Amino acid sequence: MAVFVCMRKVGIYGGTFNPIHNGHLQIVNDFINDCNLDICFVVPNFISPFKTEEIKSISDEDRIQLIELAIQNISKLEIELFELNKKGISKTLDTINYFRQKFPDDELFLLVGSDTALEFHKWYKWKEIVNLVTIVIALRKNESKDFEFTKACKNCKVILLQNELIEISSSEIRELILLGENISSLVPAKTYIYIINNNLYK
Repeated sequence: MAVFVCMRKVGIYGGTFNPIHNGHLQIVNDFINDCNLDICFVVPNFISPFKTEEIKSISDEDRIQLIELAIQNISKLEIELFELNKKGISKTLDTINYFRQKFPDDELFLLVGSDTALEFHKWYKWKEIVNLVTIVIALRKNESKDFEFTKACKNCKVILLQNELIEISSSEIRELILLGENISSLVPAKTYIYIINNNLYK
């Protein structure tokens, strides 16, 4: 008797998330819905290859806690600590190979920002990456839906996310905290309480 295996759609959303904010959550919700994902993993990096000089302003334990509080009520969304546990500079190919081993029969989708997509050809072994995943690009508000991926990746599997983007960055939030501004509208409620109660980013 033939056995049919249903291929699942698995999303990967990596980043620094320092801190995670409402913009991240809006994008990942659109990612899950537009790509009809069965499950999606938020993957906080240890050291981003593009931010090697950035000083860690909070502990990884606090960053994990902020993410867990932010995503705990979002269906299909989980945190994956592979890059934090591995230490060192986070390489996307290593992470994808990890997920490929974990989900050998499933389809992988990698979410990247449009600014990152334009630099994709500079990523470590990017040609191997595009053979393993479908690239999903989150556009900014002022970008056309005709956004062109890097010419070298023209024939790769690419999806342009029809996302609504909240124009805020983690660095801006950290700056606002230093200035004593209220950030309660920019981050999930439980995340905000944790930041305040633990005096983070000051």
